[in-house]
Amino acid sequence: MNPIILDTSPLVLTEENKGKLVCGLSWDPNEDTSVSDKLNSALGRNTETYDLDLSCYCYDERKSLMDFITGEDGENIDRSENITHSGDCRHGEAEGDDEFITLDPTALPDYIQHIVFLAEVGSAHGFSDVATPYIRLADEASDQVLTELNIGSPDGKDYSACVFATLSRKKDGSWLLHRNDYYLDHEQIENWGDFLSQFIAS
Repeated sequence: MNPIILDTSPLVLTEENKGKLVCGLSWDPNEDTSVSDKLNSALGRNTETYDLDLSCYCYDERKSLMDFITGEDGENIDRSENITHSGDCRHGEAEGDDEFITLDPTALPDYIQHIVFLAEVGSAHGFSDVATPYIRLADEASDQVLTELNIGSPDGKDYSACVFATLSRKKDGSWLLHRNDYYLDHEQIENWGDFLSQFIAS
């Protein structure tokens, strides 16, 4: 299967920052809760809270899943301790990034050759129901954005998950940034580790 890639560019790592990156996910709380949301919430569905989740999946050179990092306790740092998640946010009330993953590609072990970033709606909604959903990959020190996406755009409004971008290590040790911007319904996916491997270029 051909990888799902919109475009590719070299990942430029600044010396001042020593290569540290941040992938940030942000949104705002909706001011009003609809009658249908209140009814669904009473029936046990989480609809009054508009919750987005950020995660990343790490693969080796054979596209085998080696690790994954989420906002959940026990899953918010990788084995090498070079990729960390800020923790789960369920309300979107923070200034700037509500959830973020920081990493240093130059310090990652050899078994991590590819990293795929994923955003999901954690509540019973689509992106169109969430206020100002936005994701970005940036240089941590300068805050220079390398790639970004308004997840609530017309392309993604009817979906509940977005494969945002993939980082891939070249043989010379440098990295490439692949922009994916691929939307789907997360309920259709049984195994994210298997599914996301198709976003890795050979």
